[in-house]
Amino acid sequence: MEKNLSLMVLSILLTFFIPVKADFGDADLPIETINKGSQTFHDAFCLEVQKKCRVVFQGDAMWIEGQGGIKLNQFISYRSEIKRPFFYGRGFYNFITYKSKNGDDKEALFIFINNEAQYKFMRKLRSWIDQ
Repeated sequence: MEKNLSLMVLSILLTFFIPVKADFGDADLPIETINKGSQTFHDAFCLEVQKKCRVVFQGDAMWIEGQGGIKLNQFISYRSEIKRPFFYGRGFYNFITYKSKNGDDKEALFIFINNEAQYKFMRKLRSWIDQ
């Protein structure tokens, strides 16, 4: 009986000193991200054709779903090229230059094969930059 009481008291005391994760825990988005409006999703290829990824815009953030991303203040420039990827006809190559968190300039590549997908991505990217 005394041992059970000691374990119960110890358990209660530990709850005050060990951080408890609520809701989705590590998967929770920061509240400031959630409150900045709706998200838009754009299915692309990242870096190379056949390497699928989903580009997400929300508020001042642009990221790859399940990976990482940037805030608008990290964005440096954008350029686009039309190329002919293997087996797919033409492809739209979108290069985003940005400042990494450690201060280096980096470039990301998003490829779209579909004209409509490219158009929607370009419209959202422009509105994201102009906000």
